[in-house]
Order: sequence, then structure tokens, then C-alpha cells
Amino acid sequence: MNYKWEIKHQYNNNLFEAKQQDMGLDIDKFDDFINHVGKIRNPFQLKNMDKLVDRVQNAILNNEKIMICADYDVDGISAASIMMLGFLQLTTNVSFSVPDRQKDGYGISKRQIDECIKNNVNLIITVDTGIAEHENIKYAQDNDIEVIVTDHHPWNSDTLPCEITVDPFIDSSYEFPYICGAMVAYKVIRALIPELKKMNKDLNNQLIALASMATIADVMKLEDENRIFVYHGLKLINQTKNYGINALLKLLKLDNKAVTETDIGFSIAPCINAVGRMENAGQLVDMFLADCEIDAEKIAKRAIMLNEKRKELTEKLMAQVNIGKESFIVQVFDNVPAGLLGIAANKISHKYQRPCFALIKYGDKYGGSGRSILGYDISQNIVQNKDLDIDGGGHSEACAMSINEKNFEEFKKRCNDSYLEFLASRSENDSHPILNVDFEINFCDINFKLIDQINQFRPFGQGNDEIKFCTKNINVLSKQVFGRKKNALKFMLSHDNYEIPAICFNELKDYYLEQFDKSTHIDMIYTISVNEFAGKKNIQLLPIDFKDHDV
Repeated sequence: MNYKWEIKHQYNNNLFEAKQQDMGLDIDKFDDFINHVGKIRNPFQLKNMDKLVDRVQNAILNNEKIMICADYDVDGISAASIMMLGFLQLTTNVSFSVPDRQKDGYGISKRQIDECIKNNVNLIITVDTGIAEHENIKYAQDNDIEVIVTDHHPWNSDTLPCEITVDPFIDSSYEFPYICGAMVAYKVIRALIPELKKMNKDLNNQLIALASMATIADVMKLEDENRIFVYHGLKLINQTKNYGINALLKLLKLDNKAVTETDIGFSIAPCINAVGRMENAGQLVDMFLADCEIDAEKIAKRAIMLNEKRKELTEKLMAQVNIGKESFIVQVFDNVPAGLLGIAANKISHKYQRPCFALIKYGDKYGGSGRSILGYDISQNIVQNKDLDIDGGGHSEACAMSINEKNFEEFKKRCNDSYLEFLASRSENDSHPILNVDFEINFCDINFKLIDQINQFRPFGQGNDEIKFCTKNINVLSKQVFGRKKNALKFMLSHDNYEIPAICFNELKDYYLEQFDKSTHIDMIYTISVNEFAGKKNIQLLPIDFKDHDV
């Protein structure tokens, strides 16, 4: 995929020594790492947590109406569910609100606050949002509704949005600020109910499971307390009595196995996110709050159906893509749910290895999402072109924007010029993204003992990448496209008389068939996994990149 490979080590029957060296840990800290030893921080280390507890206790004492306002992604839905499950142990005067992506956009909307005014809400508590919502929070305050913000996004203002703001980034008192919104919500509940683990162990486990799902889905750093929390949370996901969690696991056929971070990232999270992209995601909070299996399964089935519909619509989107001569891709779609534009931009950028804006036209504006590659900061196109009356923001890899149609062609030209200037500034050596490979290995050394060693480094994710292997001069014995949508490719591979199957999907399958279909000997980078089917476990490889083997 146009990568430059950098291989760190030759495998010598043991991962640990080389990985300890790479991680820069002494032997004691490395032992703690692979044995998952560590502590979860006290909730009251978060600034203003004591004020939050006092205010909520007063609200409960005075029978005030409380509204939990959340974001519509996995983190926001998990955070809202955690808050609701916890608060319902303390009061019945609590409800929740999730914005509609199409009607409200991101954050707390004026429409939601108007609903709170109509329903005589006294206190709004945000989860996974609010740190940048000064205007709408003031609107709530001006209408006699007090607001508490709990969020986890960086604070980029001179003033907090409200007096009681709990966010790990607002000062340095919380030493590891890289926790998700659901983790902040979990800490709020543990601060409000310190004895929850003793009082209701299963409920505490449900909250840990939800926060672990959100930590993975929101791509938080799996370091420090996140690593310990998620390690134990994954063990709890299919052991709780939460009907919503269990319904998703059952319908996704994950209920009879140990759930992994890969299952969360590629099976569970897409179903949850699909609802927020296609409909109102509030129904998912209802699913996690459901008090019977039938109600939970009904919503879970809809989530899975919407995810399948999302996949179909995305395929249709990709069929519309018409790439011109410009180096920077600006693709305008017709009749597309706004929630799919980020996915489309990501797929286009990945497939064509160029930055991309995926947009729709609404009224006299174009708007949508951007995704980038190769270290190019796509958000600079928003920051540096404010004279074009452009709105939006984001970070170097992803952003969102809108622009008036009268400035659209000039914006496209500036994006292209900016990227060409970036390419011209790069040397030949850094013109390809680097793919770091942990070990070069022979097939004869791939066994279940190695997999046991790999598993001690789990959970994998941001800040703790899955261990990558490379084998050169692999003989491709056979290959077969399969799947209902013909989106998967299975290989049988041989190296020094040892045979191992491999499987890849979607864009990587297409890339292999386009570039290497006739190759009989390849070099390959991959991760190693176990395929469980009908009670049997078999080792398989998951390719990341291919090259022709130079004879």
C-alpha cells in the first residue's frame, strides 16, 4: 500500500526481550505491563469532582429534574447509559437526551435545551460533550437551568463553559488525561456511589464493560489506567446481566467466546455508530437500560440492520467516486446521509492515498468531512482559508467543514495547491509512510506458544499497536474470493514447507488482486490471529501489506 517497511528484529523464539527494549521499560515495569498490574485513579483527582458531587446530592435531595445530554457516538451513548444506570440508583427524576445528527449537529443543541425548558428541567449534565459549548450553555443558564459539564476533550478557551466542569484536560491534577467520556462518567458514578462495587457488583461490572467498549471505540491510548481498565473490562463484557450488551453479543455471535478489542472495534462499535449516522442514537441508551430481553433484542436487531444498510449505502457512495487529475480529492455526493461522509472520506483517502473532502450540497453551501494521509495536516485548509467564509475544524488527520458555494471552486484550488506544496517539500526518503514491523519470522516459528506470548501484550490499540510480523519469499499456493458480497480473500500460503492460511477484506483484497494476483512469491506483513470455528482453533494470518518478492 505504498509503505516503506522498517523491520526492527529477527524473531528468536521469544518476544519479550526485544519488546522490552523497544518499549524502554526496566524489567519490573515490563513485568507489570505484561501481567496487567496497575491502579485505576481516584475519581476525586479530577478537578471539580467534589463540587459535582455536592451539587448532584442537593439536586436529588430537592427532587430536581436532571437531564443527561450526550453525544451520539459509542462514547457518548456508553457515557449516557452509565450515567442513567448509576443515577437511577439514586433518583427517578432523571432522563436523557441525545442530539439528532441531521437536525442538531454536534454538541448540545438549542432544540434540546428548549425541550429541557419545556419540561422544567433544573439541571443539565453533559457527557462526552460540552467543553466548547459556551453559547448554548449560556442559553440554558439564561433560562434558569444550571449546567454541569463532564467531557474529555481538550480545553481550548480562556474560560470554562460553566463553573462545575469535570474534564481531565482542564488542569494537570489528573496525571493521565487520555480517558474517554464514558470513563469520566464512570468515575462520576463511583464518586456519587463509592460503595457501588459492594452494593451492586453486577451493575458496577456493567458500567465497566460499557466504559471499556467506549475506550476502544473512541481510540483512546491503551496505556496507564486505560490498559488495566480495558483488560478487565473485556473479561466482563459477556458476563454481565445487561440485556442490551447481551443482545448485541448474541446477534453478532460473540456470546460464546472471549470478546476482544477487535470484536469491539470491528463488530460492536460499527453497529452502535451506525444508528447515530442513520437515525437518532437515543434508542441505544434505551437498549442498555432495557429491563427485558425482548425489548433489548428489538433495538439490537435494528442497530445491526442499520449497520448493514450503512455498508450498502457506503458501497453505492464509492461507486459514485469520480477522481479527477487533482492531487487533493474533493468529492461531492448527492442524496447522502451526512453521517456517512466521514466514512466515505476515509475510504477514498485510504484507497487513493491522497487527502480527501467528502461533501454534500445543502442550500447554498457545501459541507462534510475530510480525511488525510502521509502526515499532511488537512485541517490547515480550514484555518488558513477563513477569508473564504469557511466554518469547521478538527485535527491533522480528520476534520469537518462547510463553505458557501460562491467560494467553493477557489477552495478546491487552494486545497490542491496546498497539498502539491506539501509534496514538493518532502524528500524521496519520506515520500512513503513508514510501516514499522516488529519481527521478521519464519512460518515454522508460528505456533500457539507464540500466540500466548502475543496475548500478554493485549489489549492492543492506540499507544499499544498489535505486534506485526514479516515473512519474505512466501509461496502463494491458492487464493479464493468468498463472502456473501465477495469482499474477502482467503490464501493458502507456504514458507519452508509450512503452510498457513491468511485472510483479508475489502480494500486490501482489492489491492492484492489489482497488484499481485499473478505473483506466486510475495513478501508480506501481517498480524497473527486464531480463528475459532465449530469448537476448533486454527492459526491464521491477517495481511497488512504485500510486495513482490525480489528473486
